Amino acid sequence: MVSRQFIWSIIIALIFFTAMVAVEIHNERFYMNDFKVYYEASSDFLSGKNPYHEAYGLSSGYYKYAPATLPFFALYHVAHFEAAKMIHYLICSAMFVLSLIMIVNYLKPTNKSNNSRYLLLFAIGLVVAAVHLTREMHLGNINLVLIFLVVAFAFMYGKNHKLVATACFAAVLLLKPYMILLGLPLIFKREWKMIFQTAAIIILLSIVPILFTGLDMFISMYKAWFNNMLTHNEGMFSEHTITSIINAYTGLSLTPTWNFIFYLIAGLLFIMLRFSYFTRYKQYTQPLFLLDIFAQLAILPNLMITDSQHFLFTIPLVCLLIFYLIKENRLLNWVVFTLLIFFYGANSNDLLGNPLSDTFDRYSTIGLANLLLIGWTWVIWNKKIKRQEITFSSL
Repeated sequence: MVSRQFIWSIIIALIFFTAMVAVEIHNERFYMNDFKVYYEASSDFLSGKNPYHEAYGLSSGYYKYAPATLPFFALYHVAHFEAAKMIHYLICSAMFVLSLIMIVNYLKPTNKSNNSRYLLLFAIGLVVAAVHLTREMHLGNINLVLIFLVVAFAFMYGKNHKLVATACFAAVLLLKPYMILLGLPLIFKREWKMIFQTAAIIILLSIVPILFTGLDMFISMYKAWFNNMLTHNEGMFSEHTITSIINAYTGLSLTPTWNFIFYLIAGLLFIMLRFSYFTRYKQYTQPLFLLDIFAQLAILPNLMITDSQHFLFTIPLVCLLIFYLIKENRLLNWVVFTLLIFFYGANSNDLLGNPLSDTFDRYSTIGLANLLLIGWTWVIWNKKIKRQEITFSSL
């Protein structure tokens, strides 16, 4: 039986995303240029051309995903572009809503009299993400699909549906190989079979395009894709990476290589913090697994040169923090949270105006607030898990 809270969450989401697309259409800004890249690249793929040699409408509009993803994007060609981008909008919206529903459903109180907190957590999650969602939907990227796959991976593993979890994680790595950082919890859990199965799925999916292209075009596409990946970040800049934060507050300019170094440092830090669990000196519980997956997802935009809407990756972790705030209900916590969320999620030219928004970018407010949100949630949840105040059954 479908709960009343589930129905209301769907209604809230429908109103939210309908209003968002209505404003985009009214302002004649429903471009979805990133989706245009996926659509036109898969069109060239279907016609036998190499899609990695073209920029589809934007200076940075090269198709950047692996050839194995092209057959999936080609499915959009059941419809004309204008209809296809609406389908894409609906799919991404649904996946983000399902992600929130999965999270808050596991976090909601067992006491039915307090189930109103379920809707409060869901609504706050939408509001916190609103600015980043607006940009994400304006561009038509697939970050919401990635969030859904990561959340499904975490929870399906917790429910012991390991094959589904493996498939979700393989899809994540196929779309964004740099998300391999999220595989560390599998190592802590010594899930060698899942790691092998993930690699096997990726390899099998990676050779699917040969069925459409033949061997020569298959090799040519992969060569072009690798070359595009090597040059993808050339000339690009993000105001909110760790290197940008260091530059904003110290004046020290670090080369792009430092982003890779900080990525390695983040991985090593996770390993150091959880090494005792890997050695089985301590039990690596499901709540720790969930926390680590969400924390690692959240920190990725601080490590990679990318657009600000990628900070949507922090929303699952923020939901854990909101759950704590609702449960504890302390004014000071809410004040600090509101302040951090303002810097994390309110940087918009439409809301703040160009001068103030540019100032926020110059001081890397999104990236800095993101790191503080990660640190706060990490400390709180580790303490609660250590005190056994949270068990996976209560999630």
